[in-house]
Amino acid sequence: MNQHPSYVKLDYARREIRLLTILDDDDDYLVRCMTRTTSLDDCQNFNALSYSWGDPEVTALIMVDYHVMSVTLNLEKALRQLRRSAQLGEIWIDAICINQADNSEKNHQVPLVRHIYSASNVFIWLGESDDHSDEFIRIMKKPRNEAIPNHSDPGGSDMIAYIISLSINLVMKPWWERTWTVQELYLAKTVVFMCGNHTFSQSDADAWISYLWSLIERNDSDHTLRDHIQSRLVSMHLDKSAKAKTRQLFTDWVGRVSIIRRVAIVQEEYQNDPPSLRTVMLMTTGRLASDPRDKVFGLLGLIPDHELRRIPTDYGSEPRWVYYQVVRSIWPNWYYFEGLMHWQLLEDLGTVPSWVVDFSRPWGQTNTYILKISDNERWMAEGNAQQSGDHRVLTFCATNLDTVHLARTVKRNPRQDPGRFVQELREVFLAFNTAMETPVDRKVPLHLLEHLWTRDLPWEVISGANPQELQRIGVKQEQTSSEEMNRALLLLLQEPYATEMCSLILSSRMTRDDVSTFVRAKMLDRYKLVEIAWQHFNMFQLFLLRCESRSCGVSFFVTAGGFIGYSPRQVQKGDQAVIPRGSIFPLLLQPQSNGRYRMIGITLISGLTKWTELIDYHRMGILKDSKYEVE
Repeated sequence: MNQHPSYVKLDYARREIRLLTILDDDDDYLVRCMTRTTSLDDCQNFNALSYSWGDPEVTALIMVDYHVMSVTLNLEKALRQLRRSAQLGEIWIDAICINQADNSEKNHQVPLVRHIYSASNVFIWLGESDDHSDEFIRIMKKPRNEAIPNHSDPGGSDMIAYIISLSINLVMKPWWERTWTVQELYLAKTVVFMCGNHTFSQSDADAWISYLWSLIERNDSDHTLRDHIQSRLVSMHLDKSAKAKTRQLFTDWVGRVSIIRRVAIVQEEYQNDPPSLRTVMLMTTGRLASDPRDKVFGLLGLIPDHELRRIPTDYGSEPRWVYYQVVRSIWPNWYYFEGLMHWQLLEDLGTVPSWVVDFSRPWGQTNTYILKISDNERWMAEGNAQQSGDHRVLTFCATNLDTVHLARTVKRNPRQDPGRFVQELREVFLAFNTAMETPVDRKVPLHLLEHLWTRDLPWEVISGANPQELQRIGVKQEQTSSEEMNRALLLLLQEPYATEMCSLILSSRMTRDDVSTFVRAKMLDRYKLVEIAWQHFNMFQLFLLRCESRSCGVSFFVTAGGFIGYSPRQVQKGDQAVIPRGSIFPLLLQPQSNGRYRMIGITLISGLTKWTELIDYHRMGILKDSKYEVE
């Protein structure tokens, strides 16, 4: 974004800010604004704008203090809408009122944001409207019992489905997922939402979104309501038909509503006292920030002063150092492992410790790693990870599970090199099969847990698929067992035409005729019947597509005890799998030459994910505890 050249240096000692007046012009004219500088302490009655910046490459021109300035198109549209308000008065808008090219000024102004929004009337610009969002806003202004007279009868269910379908476009507006917008809403003296030409209150939005969520949560045990919603989404959102048909559109709605409701719940709980940084960061998990440092700086206006003093606003610092500052200064030691359940570890460490989390990379709520462990209780007791005096070493007690004996990684971008993709999947598959068929060294304590090996077969671990998904491709479970599926996929991976089949499946231009030609030319000799050959092609297609979405970049490994597992981080032979006390998941630690460890991150080992099956082995002394120092 180009800045206009007339910024005058602010007097930081006076807590100066700039306020904007939008001049009243015809709609056809360029938006024109004038600024004035004043002390925040002298401001009596002013407004502030909350909005999402939008694509920085899509811009429009405005006039500020007689100079041309380039702003994002979404901001320009908000300014045009605000210009129509006859009694708007002065307004504070971050992109214009802060010199975005001056880090020193940003460092000064960002801590003032909490005071700016708490002293102002906030206009929230969601963006332009459409027929669906217009109708949903009209419904929001009605009493709920008038809009949905009786949700228990079939007509009521259909009306709920209709209203949820109407709400999609409004709820999916980018404003709801941004990090900065949380404190702008949370701190505001008064709030007016704007969507196109319509306005509505925060209380209307909170009440309706919570109400719709509760109807699904409490009254849809048999998924009848979801089926109504699905039918409505397909018919009403033709522009999003692919997402609607696969239920992804409804999944996106559920995820966004969850993000919105978390803020409302914290607002209700902390009416009189500011929430801690830990609370607001958990509250904003999944929200986005253009600058990764703003995952922290964008929330500082909400937290208590004693925490605020320990996190300096410095846009000259690298994001990893900002996150390190949070973990070492604010995050209580006994909550450390809880944090790992919400965020992944940093990939680019530089000189910060390996145990620092990356607050810009949350785990998705449907992520395999989280779903597999979400039902676990804390292992053994409350954990108490301790930081060293210089905050470089994290020490904790953990139960040793096993050691990595062999590791293989599936590279990313399989469509660029299908041959390599097939080769890597084949290597992992063969390694897993061999591990399950090879007798375990009786000296390894985990040989006593051999009965847990068969929880998941190699094809299930590698692809994340399950036997129930066979029904989608016409394979009846009573005809093809999971073991037979495993053997069939291993044979297909070893066929001379496996790479060619992979290229065809991953091609965006694959047609049914292409598949028919391939099946008859390559597969008919082995499978004899066209129907059986097609079935095996469909098996391989399901497997490959699941591997593409879930397995690329993942390290798969075999432990000394013969267990198979995987991790999103790079794993190597000798890495140790442990369960820290107080944790609900196992971790991989990499031994270092100085006797300490480097943290690799969360791992899943097939058969060793449920604590109820391991606790007895811990009591019997098969699984033993040790103290680990991680740097």
